[in-house]
Amino acid sequence: RLNFRMLDGDFRCFEGACMVGSDATSNWILYDLTVQGCVGMPIGLIEQRLREDLAANLRAVQQEAQRRAAIV
Repeated sequence: RLNFRMLDGDFRCFEGACMVGSDATSNWILYDLTVQGCVGMPIGLIEQRLREDLAANLRAVQQEAQRRAAIV
C-alpha cells in the first residue's frame, strides 16, 4: 500500500492510496483517490487534470513498487 497526499498544489484536498496485489489469474492495482477542488473550480477542469495526470501517477507507483521489491 502506497499512501499519498498533496503537500502543495491546485486542490483543497488530493489524497489517496495505491494497492498492488495478485490472485491466481492476474496482477492488479487499486487506485483510490479523494479530490476536492477549490471553491469555484469547474468539475470539468478537475476531471481533465486527473485524466492528464493519471498515467504519470501510475508510472510513479510502478517505479516505487519496483524499488521496494528490490529492497526486500
